[in-house]
Amino acid sequence: MKNPYTYFSPAGMNEKSIRSSVVFFKQMKKITQLAFAVFALFASVSLSAQVVPNGDFETWEDNGYGGMQPTGWMAIFNSAAYSNVHEVAGYGGGSAAQLLATDYPGVGVMAPSLISEGFSVAQNYARMHGYVKGAPAGGDTLYILTAMYADASIVGAGVAYITQQIDEFTAFEVNIIYNSKADADSCIISFIAGQFSDENMATEGTSFTVDEISLSGIAGTADLSPVFNEIGQPYPNPVQDHINLPFDLVQPDEIAVTLFDVTGKIVFNQQAKMFSPGYHELKFDISDLTTGTYIISILPSDGSTATRKFVVK
Repeated sequence: MKNPYTYFSPAGMNEKSIRSSVVFFKQMKKITQLAFAVFALFASVSLSAQVVPNGDFETWEDNGYGGMQPTGWMAIFNSAAYSNVHEVAGYGGGSAAQLLATDYPGVGVMAPSLISEGFSVAQNYARMHGYVKGAPAGGDTLYILTAMYADASIVGAGVAYITQQIDEFTAFEVNIIYNSKADADSCIISFIAGQFSDENMATEGTSFTVDEISLSGIAGTADLSPVFNEIGQPYPNPVQDHINLPFDLVQPDEIAVTLFDVTGKIVFNQQAKMFSPGYHELKFDISDLTTGTYIISILPSDGSTATRKFVVK
C-alpha cells in the first residue's frame, strides 16, 4: 500500500542537505503543515473488533528509512539516524507510542508526529478514545485530530489539546462532530507534540505517550456543547479577507479555535482563551488562504467540538 506522506530522512545527510533542512524547518510556520500534506485515500481494509488498526501499538516495523514505527501508523521523522517516536511500555502492559521531542544537530527540535494511515470505517463514529500521559516543555501542546472523510472530503472532525502534565496513563475522549449527513468511509488520526511557532517546532524534552486508541458510538449532526446558547455561522461566506465567528455562551468557559482545510491541514490555531457569558464574535484574517473550503473547529473546555464551514473565494 503506497504511503502518500513525504518523509524527512536525516540518514546520510551531508552538510548542504542539513543546511537546506534548517532553512526548510525555519520557514514552516505551523508544525502540522507537513503532517497534514495532501493525501490520496488508501485502499479499503477489513474492519474487525479493533476499529483503529494497531491502535494498541503492539506491532512495530521498519518504515523503509531505517527507523521503527507502529504498523499502520507513520512516525514522520523517524529514520536510522534520528527518531522522536519510540516504543515504550503501555497502559496495562504491552507497548505504547511515545512522542519525545529531541534535538537533531544541525536541524533543530522537530515536533514528534504520529499519523495513522487512512483506514476504512463503517459508520460516523461519535468519539475517539485513548490513554495518555506525559508533560510539555516550554509552551508545547499535544495536538490530537480525528478527521472523518467521505470520498476524500472531510465530513467530520474532532480536535483536542493537552497542555498539562499527566503523570499516569489517563483516559481521554475526543468528540467527533459532523456537519454533513454523508456516510464517512475513512478516518485519519493524528498526534503532534509541539508548538505553533515561527522559530521552533517543539521544545526539547516535551514527551507524551499514547495508547489504546479506539472509536465508538454513532454521531448525530450539529451537536452543541451545553456551554453554548448558540454558535452562529461564519460570515461573510464566501469570504476574501476576514471571517467572523459569532457565538453565545451560557457560562464562562475557555474556547479554542482551529481552522483547517479539507485535507485536514491546520492553517490557524487560537489557543484556549477565557470568555465571559453572553455574545461574542471572533474575527480571523484569512487573506493568506488559497481559494477553497475550510472548516472552523470550536473547542470548549468539555471537549465537545463543534465545526462550521466557510469558502474562500
